[in-house]
Amino acid sequence: MRRNKSLWYVHVIAGFLALQISNAQVVAPVEMKDPELQSLQLQYMDDLKAVGTEINNLSFEYPFYLSKKLDLDQQQQKAADQRSIRFDHYNGKTVIAITGNYYAAYSTTQLSKDQRARKTFFRSSIRS
Repeated sequence: MRRNKSLWYVHVIAGFLALQISNAQVVAPVEMKDPELQSLQLQYMDDLKAVGTEINNLSFEYPFYLSKKLDLDQQQQKAADQRSIRFDHYNGKTVIAITGNYYAAYSTTQLSKDQRARKTFFRSSIRS
């Protein structure tokens, strides 16, 4: 009997971890303060999870992490909350907001700040 109970706990924990991983990129509806956005988050949760999966399957030249908090160094980012896919308001419209940090490395002696930004955004946009 004790062995079956231990095995049951292992299945419960494995199921919980799988659920956490599948929701890893999507903000939980209960965390959202706006009732309209909370409702949309709940209604479209499966679609938002699919978007998160698609993003995680993308290949970038340098590391990219979804993140609620921007401008973290890479070590901080690895430990930070990576749930960032959510509904939000922007310029009076309801949008899907996705935030993240991209850790590109460019020489400051060879490229100006503007050149580095152009190179990063141009490369990212042509891969889409």
